[in-house]
Amino acid sequence: MSHDREPQGGVRPHQPARRRLLVASSAILVGAACLALAQVPQPAPTVAPTGSEEDAARSAARTYYEAVALGDATRALAVTGLPMTVISNGVVASRSEAQMRAMLGRVAARSGAAPLSEEERARAQQRIAGTFDEAEVAFIGANTASVTLLVGSGTGPEEGDLIAMLLLYRRASQWRVIGEVIDSAPVPRSYLPAAPPPPAPK
Repeated sequence: MSHDREPQGGVRPHQPARRRLLVASSAILVGAACLALAQVPQPAPTVAPTGSEEDAARSAARTYYEAVALGDATRALAVTGLPMTVISNGVVASRSEAQMRAMLGRVAARSGAAPLSEEERARAQQRIAGTFDEAEVAFIGANTASVTLLVGSGTGPEEGDLIAMLLLYRRASQWRVIGEVIDSAPVPRSYLPAAPPPPAPK
């Protein structure tokens, strides 16, 4: 199975089919709303101008995510370390620049065929911003970090959330995404610690 094929779906039930938000390529964006191919007035900076290394890593990950959603190869490649490693359902693959450009070209063509309104685009951007505000950044070393984000919420009591991870490496003071990790099966709720019982009444 190819790991560079754009996943299908990602449409929330309440959204009209004619305005479905295309799920951007690669498995990390399964279940996430994508932006239409358009010129974003003020794209997120590649590296945060001020703040901590955590802010910088989070900003680079968000830039990558948005660029892939838009099919914007220029922005995506600016924050990508190549060749990129993709781990999907336990299968490891490598993605070259040529493969990435081809993948993002398909996303751009599909997005351009069904452009969103300004209101829909703003909602999608807001959703992406919220996703990365809540994403967990962990440092594996001085120059390596992971950003773990929620890309889909469970709808039933037993259905867990779909989680993705971006791996980043810092070189010359710039964080770049060097890997994606995804499991298409949500995390079962049985894997999670049980909630503590409510305090006994006094």
